[in-house]
Amino acid sequence: MDLATKTQGNAVIVSLGGQIDAASAPELNTKLTQTVNSGLTRLVINMEKLEYINSAGLRALLAAAKLLNTKSGKLVLVGLQGTVKQVFEISGLYSVFAVAATDAEALKQLA
Repeated sequence: MDLATKTQGNAVIVSLGGQIDAASAPELNTKLTQTVNSGLTRLVINMEKLEYINSAGLRALLAAAKLLNTKSGKLVLVGLQGTVKQVFEISGLYSVFAVAATDAEALKQLA
């Protein structure tokens, strides 16, 4: 898994690439938890370069969303495509998360 973060205004953009599986999901969970606990409660998760995600990765995203909910925060997913998008659609999570086409659109949703 490739993971990069940048702060833009009052939001954090987390860019994911490669694969999120049982081996890499704990790292993602830790990073998202640390980010939220540091007081940054507006997250954009950019998945344009993500090739694969399994249930462990979905759990990490759901855990972040749950934590954000307790802190009146919000999470928006960007760039769902291919098999990653299919996983979200099949699992029923596509309708659970806020989704945007671009980082700019996601940032507007977080404003």
